[in-house]
Amino acid sequence: MFHRVLIPLDGTSHAEVALTYLNQVRTGGILLAGVGPTDCTEYLKGVRARLPSVIDVQLACVPGEPAEAILRMARSAGCDLILMTSHGHISDQVTRQACCPVLFVGDQAVAPRPDPAAQAALERAQELVEGCL
Repeated sequence: MFHRVLIPLDGTSHAEVALTYLNQVRTGGILLAGVGPTDCTEYLKGVRARLPSVIDVQLACVPGEPAEAILRMARSAGCDLILMTSHGHISDQVTRQACCPVLFVGDQAVAPRPDPAAQAALERAQELVEGCL
């Protein structure tokens, strides 16, 4: 199980697609991080209200360039997984410099279909992370 999963959001429905994959990731807690130049507190509260109440959700607004903000938040919050949709050069920078595994999900706003191979890979990633703690 992942202890803390970072989900960076920029206020777009494209980024929020990552939330549809939460039921496939075993986690002790989620950190919703609003990235971008604006105050995002109200936006993140609205997102949290749509999530199941059994999930421990923390909120953070992280100013600055998106990739750097995501990387900084993952390190400072001790996240052991970043779950996000791909965003071109941002995804590339996060992948290359992340302190933890990064799981990119498709940006199609549809419910994910269970994929046995993907589930097995995710479970193996969780085992590797647990072995490092």
